[in-house]
Amino acid sequence: MMKCVVILDTSALFIVAENLATLDSIYETTSECEVAVIRNVVEELENIAKRGRGRKALLAKWILQNLIPKFKVLDTGFQGRADDAILDYACELMKRGMRSIVVTSDGKVKERALRKGIEIIVYRESEKAFEIL
Repeated sequence: MMKCVVILDTSALFIVAENLATLDSIYETTSECEVAVIRNVVEELENIAKRGRGRKALLAKWILQNLIPKFKVLDTGFQGRADDAILDYACELMKRGMRSIVVTSDGKVKERALRKGIEIIVYRESEKAFEIL
């Protein structure tokens, strides 16, 4: 049974895809944790990839082919927007006595997570790395 889960959101995956930071900075700070994405994030990326021909669509396709296979994809059973599902799932894990950490570069997700008492890892532009808060 996992004791700690690091949950990547879509914004964090785009940071990695754009070579602004590597996953190493996440693994270094959370070595005892399993790094995962939830099914809602995969679906959100699939929608972005299907929708357009722009840079974001190309990055989403790249993420689906190159990053997603590196992670455990969790079916949480939570419906709705990926951000909401991530926060709901993180809260659920905490209720079960597990440590959950959300990785995001989205300011709204960060604020909502902090209000709920969820640990977060954010992208620190000055360091070009992810950093636990």
